[in-house]
Amino acid sequence: MKKTIRLRRRIQVLLPAVTLMFASIQITPVNAGTRTDRYSTEKSGLKCLIADQATEYVELKDGKIDKAYLYRAIYPRLIMDGKSIDDVRLADDFDEDGLTLAEEYEYDTNPFSKDSDEDGLSDRDEVSSYKTSPIKWDTDEDEMGDGTEIKSGLNPLNKDTDGNGITDNLEKITQILTFEEGYSDQLKDVDNLPIVKLRGVGDFSEKLSIEKITYDATILSINSLVGTAYDFICKDDSKFEQGELSFKIGGKLLKNNKLKDLVIAHFDKNGNILKLLKTAHNKTENTLTAKIRHFGIYMPVNSVKYLRSIFPEYKSIVIKKRKAGALSSLNQIWAKDVHTVIDLTKTLGTVLILPIIVVKIGTAH
Repeated sequence: MKKTIRLRRRIQVLLPAVTLMFASIQITPVNAGTRTDRYSTEKSGLKCLIADQATEYVELKDGKIDKAYLYRAIYPRLIMDGKSIDDVRLADDFDEDGLTLAEEYEYDTNPFSKDSDEDGLSDRDEVSSYKTSPIKWDTDEDEMGDGTEIKSGLNPLNKDTDGNGITDNLEKITQILTFEEGYSDQLKDVDNLPIVKLRGVGDFSEKLSIEKITYDATILSINSLVGTAYDFICKDDSKFEQGELSFKIGGKLLKNNKLKDLVIAHFDKNGNILKLLKTAHNKTENTLTAKIRHFGIYMPVNSVKYLRSIFPEYKSIVIKKRKAGALSSLNQIWAKDVHTVIDLTKTLGTVLILPIIVVKIGTAH
């Protein structure tokens, strides 16, 4: 049975729902910096949660601050993190996002999260560079996240960037999705990080999630698997016009694999079939890139190791493009010897790398 670990976007919760006691004062922490609705016009900061209390200030060494804010938001979190509460200052920057505690209070941002609204932009960049709201995932309320709009060349302060009467969320745009931020804890030890480039309608950063395949025996039995396999899942039936998947291969994996031998493979769960895709290699960036038509399970594999597991006598074959007849002959010979569907009609440069090999797992693997 397939078991996977779902890697969910980490929701920044300011404080756990516990009650702490110190200095003879009971403090019940509150949660802040979380969103229940990304498209809501309501602010999600901390001030709204203490708005019903009379403002009382506490003197710090470099100024004064709202007592309720300090005692319900700052002190409990510092205690939970094992840090001292004796020398808190307005100039402190607990999350190292470039905003001081005084500024975090002013903007109502989460002082323990660099990106309070999880739109892919740091709180400082939002207030200093882009003039967007650091506590609203979608400042202009066009159902496109501020980070996605910035990365895609759209205006996060204008629902209709090009003024053509069609809101940005209905325009076909090219988006590049990375997963370092939302999945930082789960992917910190992964050496083949995925990058997805899509052209389509809507904000795919909200629609697309990934699962790191950890316990699937069928996938893990592929001895040519390099690094980690992922299941790319879209929460609705969103279609994309064009798609590219890249894997950035880290140094650990390159110690035992040559970049030129690696290709991206797609695993078809329904047919129990593995497809090796035509893959481009960027030696400067150490990336693999392949065109994709749909979401699903993808992974890097060592094509040489994979082919040798099927054909023990396999060696890299160099065929000049003009000798098309040789491809046909090899197709006939190999298809005759092995009960496998093989397409050898595409090459990368002059080196045959078998970009569209289809092998049914359990038959010839």
